[in-house]
Amino acid sequence: MFVELADLAKTTTLHLTISTVDGEMKVIVMPQTKDGNAAGCQPLALTASPAELDEKFADIISNYKAAKKSMEEALEESKAYMSAVATAAKETAAKASAKPVVAKAATPVAAVVPEDDAADDDDLFA
Repeated sequence: MFVELADLAKTTTLHLTISTVDGEMKVIVMPQTKDGNAAGCQPLALTASPAELDEKFADIISNYKAAKKSMEEALEESKAYMSAVATAAKETAAKASAKPVVAKAATPVAAVVPEDDAADDDDLFA
């Protein structure tokens, strides 16, 4: 059990809360990163009999550690992607502002004047 906790404690400070309620033990493992980054610090709460905890706690901590690492890796990948997108956007904006804008001269269009067939009629209501 403490081997698994020691591996987890390499990257985080662990706070353990242990209590007994109606013959079952409640164990809460609350990680806190040593660098102050709260990402991936989801507490783990277990309620089971002491025998069940003896049997399964080490495996549960191992799986928790693997899931925590996976979440942290996903977060780092997301940060790297967002940083790359921001850099690309800044470069695109810089290139766009560096190019001089050249206005094109308007091409004259010949005006179309319709023939006025009604010009011969002075009275519109006749």
